[in-house]
Amino acid sequence: MARRLVWVAVALAAICLAGVLLLRSRLADDRIKAALEAQASAYVGEPVRIGALDFRLFPRPGLTLSRVSVGASSELTIDRLVLSTGLRPLLSRRIAEADIIVDRSRLDAPRFFALLTKPRPEAATTPGSAGFQIDAIRSIALRSVTLASGGRTLLVNADLSYSARGLEVERVSASAEHTTLTASGAVTDLARRVGHFTIDAASLDLDGLIEFAAPFGGQSASSSSSSGPLDITLQIAAKTGRAIGAEFSGLAAVCRLTSGRVVLDPLKLSLFSGGYNGAVSVRTGTAQPQYDWRGTFSGIDVAQLARFAGASGTITGTLQSRGTLHGAGSDVQRAFTGAAGNVSVNVRDGAVPGLEIVRTVILAFGRPSGEAPQGSGERFSELAADFAVGNRRAATDNLTFASRDFDMHGRGWIDLGTHALKLDTDIVLSQELSKQAGRDLYRYASEGDRIVLPARITGTAEHPSVTVDVADALARAAKNQLKEKAKSFLKGIIRQP
Repeated sequence: MARRLVWVAVALAAICLAGVLLLRSRLADDRIKAALEAQASAYVGEPVRIGALDFRLFPRPGLTLSRVSVGASSELTIDRLVLSTGLRPLLSRRIAEADIIVDRSRLDAPRFFALLTKPRPEAATTPGSAGFQIDAIRSIALRSVTLASGGRTLLVNADLSYSARGLEVERVSASAEHTTLTASGAVTDLARRVGHFTIDAASLDLDGLIEFAAPFGGQSASSSSSSGPLDITLQIAAKTGRAIGAEFSGLAAVCRLTSGRVVLDPLKLSLFSGGYNGAVSVRTGTAQPQYDWRGTFSGIDVAQLARFAGASGTITGTLQSRGTLHGAGSDVQRAFTGAAGNVSVNVRDGAVPGLEIVRTVILAFGRPSGEAPQGSGERFSELAADFAVGNRRAATDNLTFASRDFDMHGRGWIDLGTHALKLDTDIVLSQELSKQAGRDLYRYASEGDRIVLPARITGTAEHPSVTVDVADALARAAKNQLKEKAKSFLKGIIRQP
């Protein structure tokens, strides 16, 4: 009995071996490779070349294609592609309801997406070929595939399938520096490439996502033809991440990719102990991508923001801000660094540690009653300004600074790169400090019941220097004195009979 089983096993093995050899002889030849290349080229619209072709029996019969290239200059190359189908259609030299696995390859993401979303052709045999026919593709799997776009890459594993709805993206897991995410969704209209996807990220490089997405709606860098219509919506949630180099949490956004534009609106996230609510848009139909930012910040810890900007220890308080910026550049960081626009800023209940307004005033005009305050900076209840941003400078003509000892109104600029600043201001001393000043100064340099002194603030945000313009103050005092004498003279004339 045992001997009979052994002979049965040997016979089965021989039959299998003969079948494999027969299939190899029927399939793994240059005619089949040429037929596949011809049909794939007709479908793609560009030359397709297959480096090598081999037959596989397990786990599902099919073909293994190596070094598959698309395009005249092989812009898109697949290292290994497994094409699986049933045994019966394979013996008939047909690929029916095929399952495709793309393994360990680097692909241009916009071009690959364009191939995936091409309307599926009717099954047909290429004339003059070896009679090999490709029917519909049932599913596509990506295994350790690197997708490249906009100078960014994602390492992707994905399962996709075709159905009556279109292209179903059942599962995607992707990773890159600062990014780990999963996604799912569908392209429901292959002709117009309309789809909706959900992205759930444990961490997200928002700049990287924007740069990766931008080329999808633009013109292919390696093709003279437009990528065609596009309307993809991404519902994005991220627990943590980075944007313009800053750490954030709790991101929620809707991203829409259309031909020539990428828009994130609304975009909400938390950073610097506060929040941002706004939008980002990118126009991709120009030589360099054009970026627009708009939105509001609320509850921002200014000390954290200053530390991020490289100006640690320069200011404290809580910031509210709104504004719009526009910039152009090959990436988000370059565009943001050179951006221009308008920003309104309001900071409450803070301090400027290096600013010594009161101490400077006291030293300039002689010490009044009481000791001069120590060099501990100036606290304020409100600091506000409207800034025009451009050429890496922020300029204002309506700076206001409100504190217990003085108010300040000024105009000037701050360099966003070096933090150098120049502000021409009027310092309005409080009633208490005004009364402590010398009688003549109070009489002639005051407006109402408060002394007003011109000053200039220079240096840097880290080390500001305050200079009171004593000459201007005395000139103003002399001018006021002349006004007082003129008034007295006129009153005397009026009183004469």
